[in-house]
Amino acid sequence: PVGWDLSLSDDSTLHLSPLQLGISRQMVRTEDSWLGATLGFGVGAGSEGVLLSPNLGLAHRIRLTRSVAWSTAVAGRLSRWTDQPAWGWSATLAGGPLWQVTEAVALQPLVGVSVGRSNMLLRDLPLDRTSRVTFPLALGATFSVARQWDVQTALAYEGIGYEGGYRAFTGTVGFAHTSGDRKLQTEPRPSISRVGPPTQGC
Repeated sequence: PVGWDLSLSDDSTLHLSPLQLGISRQMVRTEDSWLGATLGFGVGAGSEGVLLSPNLGLAHRIRLTRSVAWSTAVAGRLSRWTDQPAWGWSATLAGGPLWQVTEAVALQPLVGVSVGRSNMLLRDLPLDRTSRVTFPLALGATFSVARQWDVQTALAYEGIGYEGGYRAFTGTVGFAHTSGDRKLQTEPRPSISRVGPPTQGC
């Protein structure tokens, strides 16, 4: 999907995409650390009805060196298809280094642990009420292509911990415009639970 991030103020950003609406706010910002939160709401449609998916994430970053920082994020998500009998849920903890490779390029690998239950009822199969622990992986990259304009990409893999041969690869591309101070540094948003607003590096 393609997303659009709009700065509402020095502390708040609005995240827009065809199927997801969110708002993020930085709560703490110092020279060497940052703490922010993101509230989102996703929608979708399919044979199971309409998908409703509110989510909340917290992210923290601390600078380790001039070009390297460490990011930690936690997220929770609820999901419900209107034709399904119950809500699904998930909670994820993820972390990884954020590396400012050049003035224009920042990379962030992430590894996480996630626990959740889909509560999805499939035709001719019993309701799956099993809670699973999985280990999602992701790699995010931000490219500063012009003054206050960034292109953000992410690739995520989910499969470690799943049974029955389940594998999921997710790729995203986003375009972000930052008004005001470009040094307002926030967290990257690779696909692990879509935690945190986008990044412009360390």
